[in-house]
Amino acid sequence: MDDIRRVLIAGSGYVGRAVAGLLAQRGVETLQVSRTSSPVQADLSNRSSLDGIPGDFDAVVFAAGIKGGDADAYASLFVAGMRNLLSRLQAGHRPPRIMIMVSTTGVYHVTDGSWVDEDRPADPARTGPVYYRKAEDLMWSAPWPTSAIRMSGIYGPGRDRLIRRVRDGQEHLDPGPVRYVNHIHVEDAAAAILHVMSLPSPASIYIGSDREPADRNEVLRFIADRLGLSPPPIAESPLPPGRGGNKRCRPGRLEAGGFTFRYPSYREGYAALMEATT
Repeated sequence: MDDIRRVLIAGSGYVGRAVAGLLAQRGVETLQVSRTSSPVQADLSNRSSLDGIPGDFDAVVFAAGIKGGDADAYASLFVAGMRNLLSRLQAGHRPPRIMIMVSTTGVYHVTDGSWVDEDRPADPARTGPVYYRKAEDLMWSAPWPTSAIRMSGIYGPGRDRLIRRVRDGQEHLDPGPVRYVNHIHVEDAAAAILHVMSLPSPASIYIGSDREPADRNEVLRFIADRLGLSPPPIAESPLPPGRGGNKRCRPGRLEAGGFTFRYPSYREGYAALMEATT
């Protein structure tokens, strides 16, 4: 990453902050842009507000996120937001060397537990993933290298909801067929972004998920055991499908490109998280 000295991070949420922290450790200057709280306040959905972003950048990370919202809210952030950011970058004196979008494995609508890799066509069904896909297409139209990293469920410090729910007796084991869940620790998510940023010829799509998709019941039992608790009770009937569907994500291109996970499965990641919070 010797040629990456200045990075724009559009969005100062969970992943954006983690990326900024890793870049700072490497002595890379970062500028985080957010509508609410960041060194530079700007609304991605408002093109004129982006004019206040100073200077040009070697790399850009589109890490915008939204908690809930209807189709209009997603369209405003991801479609208008991506279009406006691209317009701002094209108006600069020089283009970025690479642009990376933090996307979602939700663009794969899979419910049968099958394996998913980067070659599988995206077929989003829910509102959010539909607009993530639209933003990906817009980004790929840019006249510089671009990559979408489709992240699975991101967890880590400050995102330990599943641990708290098991501790508080709010979870149940599913009596139905195996339901797979996919995770990536926030430290690995941020490191994967820097890894792709450093590649000489990055691919257009990567799956950002750890090496071991897991049976949801297995994850719950593991957390309960580490907390010194009995396993959660079995629900009386199969639980409704989760937002992520039922699939097993494979991070093939990241690993083929030399990326090494610090937390290769939920076991290492949740164990470290519980150790830090107990």
